[in-house]
Amino acid sequence: MAALFSQKLLKTAIEKFSFPDGEKQEKINGIIQGWQTAFKDHDLSKAKETSLQGKFFAKFFCEILGYTTIDDISGGGELDP
Repeated sequence: MAALFSQKLLKTAIEKFSFPDGEKQEKINGIIQGWQTAFKDHDLSKAKETSLQGKFFAKFFCEILGYTTIDDISGGGELDP
């Protein structure tokens, strides 16, 4: 069976990846612990998935993984057609 991802490509990407440390790592840990607490201590089964989705994506993809949003790229304004 073929591998889902190229092992050579993964190895190269991991070698180049800069893992967070210090204050940045503490911030990331705090975000993750906050979501863990929310899932563990609150009844999220009553919450709509769409009401949590935006916050989840913003925290994990932007604050933890460093992705930017279209607002970040365009300065929050409208894009020219």
